Amino acid sequence: MIGDAAAPLNFAPIVRVGTIYNTDFDSSTIGVPAIPSTTPEIQFMIYGPTRALTTNAITRDTPVAGQSTLFPPIGSQGLTSISTTAIGQFQSIGSVNFTRIAKTNSLNTMTVSPQTSLSHAGLIHIGGTADALSVSVNGPIRSLRLMKGLGNPNGTSTAATTFGTPPGATGFPAAWGTPPTTNGFPTTGLMGGQINAGSIHRLAMGAANTVMMTSNSPQNVQTTNGSTNYLPKAGNAMTSAAITTTGNIGTPANRTGRIHQFNRSIHSNKSGVTINGDLQQSELAAGFDYNQYVSGVSPITGPSIIRGLKMKGSLVDSVISASYAPNTANNNFNASGSNQVDPGIVKGSIKAPGLAYLDGRGTALGRIGAGVFARRRAGTLPPANPAINNASGVNVLGS
Repeated sequence: MIGDAAAPLNFAPIVRVGTIYNTDFDSSTIGVPAIPSTTPEIQFMIYGPTRALTTNAITRDTPVAGQSTLFPPIGSQGLTSISTTAIGQFQSIGSVNFTRIAKTNSLNTMTVSPQTSLSHAGLIHIGGTADALSVSVNGPIRSLRLMKGLGNPNGTSTAATTFGTPPGATGFPAAWGTPPTTNGFPTTGLMGGQINAGSIHRLAMGAANTVMMTSNSPQNVQTTNGSTNYLPKAGNAMTSAAITTTGNIGTPANRTGRIHQFNRSIHSNKSGVTINGDLQQSELAAGFDYNQYVSGVSPITGPSIIRGLKMKGSLVDSVISASYAPNTANNNFNASGSNQVDPGIVKGSIKAPGLAYLDGRGTALGRIGAGVFARRRAGTLPPANPAINNASGVNVLGS
């Protein structure tokens, strides 16, 4: 605790922490813990703005050898809460798991409101995978850099190459279940992350994993006898996660300047959205009020734009939208009906391969869809059309 609630700080402190090991479970219960615990929690309470908070990683302690299956990440990872009115820089060299950054720490991890959000944030840089990360900001985030994605995809794939993934290596999205049919959070399963802000000037995301693929041509599978040729491909950049802004994404900052990233200066006035990897059951939405959505009110806030989108990957049951929401009757972007559309623009490109796969599993916000949705689309973007099924009902585009 830094400062006092009755007398807020008149300066912005710098907080440096090593590695935070937050292991938390109820030892009085019998069986393997399956639900993450929010009490007790590790709390950083700063009554006022924070200039910088840096750490090596926020994770659980490594279980004793042979006991990892008894302490799965979602059951033994405790909540870490960072409470401050604003933050200049939040930087982590490694992974950040089950962490909330907001103005107060008296909320459920994924529930936010304007009264409990930061006024603004400068640089948020996470070098490892951000899993079950919640960030709530009323104003802008100048630079959001998630170098290994938002949401741990381990355990979420149904591909045969991922069979045998040990429980100790899975993340929060692996507990994802059937999405709800009404507004709000998933009735079963856990989100890989939720970040909401007034706007995001610069967004950069890398892939949390690497997928090893083989050639479709049998003659290229093995060029050397007994050795299979694998081609690496970026995996998921977002898994069961949501990044929403009431304003724009990828727009220049109002003022120029520099912010520091591990003793290196980067321009804070740069803009754009760079994504390397797939989006799986996730949403990137501008002109979207998260608080209104969870309250059952239309989330559309008016005109918005996603500018400078450069993505290498595909949209797997995922949606990128600007001031666009599906008909509340079906909550399906790709279904016919009267959708909620305000002036919105998505400018950029999605390539390599840049496809939209609709399997009907739903996004982290409980909505169905795959594609880019806006009143105006400019650039190389996948079509926002329903899936094409063959006679057996198999999705041809998403197979």
